[in-house]
Amino acid sequence: MIKRKAILVILIAVVILYTAYYIVLRFTSPMHDFHDQINLGSLFMMSFLMMIYGVELKNKKLYSAATVLMMYAVFEFLQHQLGLYQDGIIVNKPIDAVYHFVNSIALAVVAFSIYTEIILHQKIAQITNASYDQTEAIFIEYFKKTGKIKIEFSSQFQKKYNLNYKEYESTLNDFKEFVHPEDQQIFTYFQTFTQGIKTTSAIFRVRLPLMEPYVYLFVRGSYTLEQRYVFVGFDVTDFEMTQRSLEDKKVQYDLLETESKQIIASTQSLIVKVDVHGIIVFASDSFTKIFGGADRKVIGESIFKIYQLKNRHDFPWFDEAIESYSSSDQSIITINDDKRYISWKNDVLFDANGKVEFVVSVGQDITDLIELNQRLDYQSKHDVLTGLLDYKGLFDTIQTMKNIESAICFFIELRNYSLIASYYGNEISDALIQQVAEEYIAIEISNRLIARYSSNQFVYIAINPTETELDYLQKTFQNGVFKVYDVQNVAVQTKKNIGYSEYPSDTTSLTELISFSILAMRESSIQEHNTIFKYVTKMSEQLIQNVSLAYELYQAILNSEIEVHFQQIVDVSSGAIVYIEALARWHDKEKGQIPPEHFIRIAKQSNLIDLLDEYLAKKAITAYAEIHKRDLYKKTKLTLNLSPGTFLRDDYIHILNAQVEKNHLNQTDIVIEVSENTFVRGFDICNEFINKYKDFGYIIAIDDFGSHYSSLSILDSINYDIIKIDGSFITNMESEKNSIIVQMIIKIAKLEGKRVIAEAVESKEICEELVQMNCFLHQGYYFHKPEKL
Repeated sequence: MIKRKAILVILIAVVILYTAYYIVLRFTSPMHDFHDQINLGSLFMMSFLMMIYGVELKNKKLYSAATVLMMYAVFEFLQHQLGLYQDGIIVNKPIDAVYHFVNSIALAVVAFSIYTEIILHQKIAQITNASYDQTEAIFIEYFKKTGKIKIEFSSQFQKKYNLNYKEYESTLNDFKEFVHPEDQQIFTYFQTFTQGIKTTSAIFRVRLPLMEPYVYLFVRGSYTLEQRYVFVGFDVTDFEMTQRSLEDKKVQYDLLETESKQIIASTQSLIVKVDVHGIIVFASDSFTKIFGGADRKVIGESIFKIYQLKNRHDFPWFDEAIESYSSSDQSIITINDDKRYISWKNDVLFDANGKVEFVVSVGQDITDLIELNQRLDYQSKHDVLTGLLDYKGLFDTIQTMKNIESAICFFIELRNYSLIASYYGNEISDALIQQVAEEYIAIEISNRLIARYSSNQFVYIAINPTETELDYLQKTFQNGVFKVYDVQNVAVQTKKNIGYSEYPSDTTSLTELISFSILAMRESSIQEHNTIFKYVTKMSEQLIQNVSLAYELYQAILNSEIEVHFQQIVDVSSGAIVYIEALARWHDKEKGQIPPEHFIRIAKQSNLIDLLDEYLAKKAITAYAEIHKRDLYKKTKLTLNLSPGTFLRDDYIHILNAQVEKNHLNQTDIVIEVSENTFVRGFDICNEFINKYKDFGYIIAIDDFGSHYSSLSILDSINYDIIKIDGSFITNMESEKNSIIVQMIIKIAKLEGKRVIAEAVESKEICEELVQMNCFLHQGYYFHKPEKL
């Protein structure tokens, strides 16, 4: 191949010679010969250049034909210069024909060779376009003399990396800064090439200006063109990243495989692999330890035989796994006389033809989990404090009971348990519950269920009791209605509400048996006598009536059918009407007059008490606003009864304030009567609400004082203004004990500067006796019967 500099020298020499040839001919040849000889010179030069081109391209046809044309041009030139045409040297026609034929063939070969080179050049252009322009590639030229590098980017490379320049030039040292620090060895690649050492390929990372990520370039070999070296680099970033990812995955897989083998070998899971005939081909150490016997060998043994040795005789799992490709089951095996629960997951492995080849079973010892679930199940069905069945456990148990011919169910409720807990504290109340539970456990019946139904309620069911046992149970529970328990050296007096029902005389359902005993217990709760109650049909009928009455009560509230009557509270020393108490009265069109204590109890049981209290308060305050305008009642205050739940509602005071302000009254005109059983909720919470009411100006009265279990000592704990002595003391003052209690209440109130109102003053004698005790505020039928004012 001719060197580039030599080609340049030849071209310059040809141009100079042609110019000299032209000048010489222009001034020496006649005009008619000048053009012919110029044409021959041009033909010679073109043929010479094509010969050089053919030699460079190693195209023998081209440079051979071009040499013939050159000879033709020289021969023609010599004939013209020597005048051979005139002398008739070439006049023979056959020779002339051969001469021109050879010349024509040479022209045709030149034309064909040039056409061949054009086609070849087009192919090269197409290949270059496909392998360079249409791929993410760069063209690198290193100029040996200047030490510079020129980089040209393909269109796809520009587009992929958002480059706004087609070419980039830099020095070799500057280019080093663009190459990744870990790939600086690429410059050794360049160096070996410049030293004439044969190179193959290299991969390195480069990040040129305005390029965000590093690009992996693959350079394969290089080309030498005079004083420059040419490299073509292809972007293999995606390939390299994929390759590295695969390598990382392979490393992870190898680690995982190693770890898996270690885990399988050391895992506590029972892993066994068997063929389709049940022959063991692999087993984990834990499986071998349990099932291997004394020699600790299981490989090659039948899985069925080995399982039978551990009392596992259920094998449907194997057939199911073969047919369905998966199965699961639980088994109980015996290990050193210890029962263990194993959960198995069975899957299959397929051979190359897609047929089941192996079954792999993985067993987990779930004994601890089973036992935990059993403990949790026990705890979910048993009371923590007493160890008895709880509500859920009771009903779950009776659902599973069979062969019941007869039964008796006692439902026991500790009366005023919340008051006991509030007064003595949780430690004493819990100990009391435990003693009661132990008492019932001590009642020995052959077949029974005992449950703590709720905080202060118990259920005792005797299953298929004998007549003797029935008699014994009834006497035992009757004798236990009223009892004093010694609880941590504290004498706790209790009364129990007890009801019972019998199976199958009352019902054929155990669930209903409990419900009927509850109805009987409720009947006993409203009785003052210490007796147990048996369920009768009338109790269910009464329940139905109460449900019906609750609905009618709701409608009566909505339709404003419940009226408010007022009863005067008189100061007998002056005759002034100091207070009027608002009292609810309901006259039903069909049932007639319904006692207040009855429908108020229904309201509490049916969750209507809030609605009823709001209704009565609004109606009473509205009526009082008009009554208050009369001369007789200008200095009279209104007293309102609030149920414990209503009094302790956070929002009720705002409802009350709204009604007072709406009717242009003052809070000081209103007395709030707090029933004594409100304090069962706790003195702290009660005082908190009492203070809220007093902060707004309301007057606080303790209603029905002495009717429950409160002692006189609670008066020191309550921020009250008025005491209303319960009518049961007033009407029975002939009893010395009651008389003394009344006198004590009056004296304590007077000492603290509080007012005392005596309820149920029904006669002149009672009135005079109370006056003797310095009690002058009286309320009762002797002075005024409740009426609409």
